[in-house]
Amino acid sequence: MPASIIPVTGLILGPIGSISQTDFPITTPRLINPTDTLVPNFGDALVLNSNNTYSSVAQYISVDSSSVTETTPIAFAQANVKTNTYYPTNGSGTGTIANSGNYPAGSEADALTRGTINVAVPYGTPAGAGAGVYIRTATSESYPNSWIGAIEGSPLTGNVLMTNGVVFKTGILSTDSATGQITAQVTILNRLIP
Repeated sequence: MPASIIPVTGLILGPIGSISQTDFPITTPRLINPTDTLVPNFGDALVLNSNNTYSSVAQYISVDSSSVTETTPIAFAQANVKTNTYYPTNGSGTGTIANSGNYPAGSEADALTRGTINVAVPYGTPAGAGAGVYIRTATSESYPNSWIGAIEGSPLTGNVLMTNGVVFKTGILSTDSATGQITAQVTILNRLIP
């Protein structure tokens, strides 16, 4: 049988919310705040509330009127499967991630607090390994497909640089085969959420 060449069109990073098993990830489970109305999709950025629960950044900014700054400790909602637990697959409505699971309000969520995870990146291309990660803090007509709490690859109107040890693992973007979303790997270098 003659040899053939199989073209590789790009790196496939894996589904949104999946973590890398190569860099000693730390996951810290906590409840999603039971009163939240904008629950996190897998791969969404999370903040730790004063009542020891998580909220999506979209909830934290849009509903709770709090602000995310360069020093806000961030975790990411990890895609997970547990026996006898229901995870909606339609997305939560906080972003545009179709067919992604989410953690309903009051449910226990696994959140990556150190390590590498795949996230949706609706706009911007990371400059490369170690480049800063930006998070959308306000909607913008210039970027209609991005939502509050979205991770972006470059400085754009309405986003803020996360300098608290959250960086892009590489400058490579991939397309999630399940959702069609553009994805990238981000790394939390230092565990700031205990």
